[in-house]
Amino acid sequence: MKLLFKLLLFSLLVLPAHHVLAADLADSFSISLGMVNVSFTESPSALESEEGEEAEEAGSGSSAVISLDMTYNRPLDDKKEIYARGIVPFMPSTGAGLILGGGGMNYYFNGLSADVKRDDESVRLRISPSMRYYVGAELGFGYLIYTTESAKKSDLLLNIGGHGGMTYAFRDNWSFKGELGIGKGMGTKVSTTMMKVMLGLNYTF
Repeated sequence: MKLLFKLLLFSLLVLPAHHVLAADLADSFSISLGMVNVSFTESPSALESEEGEEAEEAGSGSSAVISLDMTYNRPLDDKKEIYARGIVPFMPSTGAGLILGGGGMNYYFNGLSADVKRDDESVRLRISPSMRYYVGAELGFGYLIYTTESAKKSDLLLNIGGHGGMTYAFRDNWSFKGELGIGKGMGTKVSTTMMKVMLGLNYTF
């Protein structure tokens, strides 16, 4: 059994990282809190007035909202993972509020994309990278609630974004997570630019 353990440890630590199987990499879930700043501009072509009425001027504005980010991650290999994400306002705002849902892929520069777990009949081995850096891309949909000088309005968006971040493990299964992101939204009435700063915790299953 000691020989089996040594061979297993050798295969994980000495052989190149691309030999790690996706089945050995653990899924994770993160929850973060931070600031989402969204700027919006209405499209003049979407503000058509009825006959005899004065055309409404296109509005614009911005708002910063404290928001909650919930993300589920599933590794594909030692460098890449896919994820599903939802972002909702945590505190109400009198300006614009943005709800986002989508998914994408992250790429890790150093170390493994996730914790490695391998179980034998009598041996359980776990490798947890202490600090990891990543970048990612995202595609999803959003619902924007915004206020102009004339009224409170809403629109559905197609959102494209990118981000970069890091995680730092501080105990078994748990790590701190920080992320910066930008996004561009396109709707029938408005276009948006979004920036976010998130800090939270990541739990590895």
